[in-house]
Amino acid sequence: MLSSRLYTLEAQVKHPTTDTKRILNEIRLFVRTYSTCGVEAIQVWHILTALRAFDCHEAVDFVEEGQLKDLTTGRIRGVTGIYPASGSARITPLTPNERVERDRLLRSPFVAEHFRGHYINAVAAIRHVYRYDLESERALEEDAHNV
Repeated sequence: MLSSRLYTLEAQVKHPTTDTKRILNEIRLFVRTYSTCGVEAIQVWHILTALRAFDCHEAVDFVEEGQLKDLTTGRIRGVTGIYPASGSARITPLTPNERVERDRLLRSPFVAEHFRGHYINAVAAIRHVYRYDLESERALEEDAHNV
């Protein structure tokens, strides 16, 4: 059973569907077109790169890796809704204690500066696009001149 599921997944990766190609092409065109004339594509890029989580060569303590993913990329997935039906996302806001733990883990020597930068950029993008602050876990008020 598992081997047949792995074969199916492998086949999907080697031969993506037309929808997969179309979506990836739209992302590519969007990023290339708008990155030179506005912040929209850069914000999309920041969110997508943070969703990748850690590069395999980055030093991460594997005991804390799952927790850090839940508190960072899990929240990004939860706020943006970008996660597979079978995937995980942290839908509920972090508690104050979890925010302290997230910040502690992000400052940890086990987390590479590379990922930390992607996360910080994604938080800023989400603040602008979704009007939600992941640092404080609250919705932002609309600006008076935008109402």
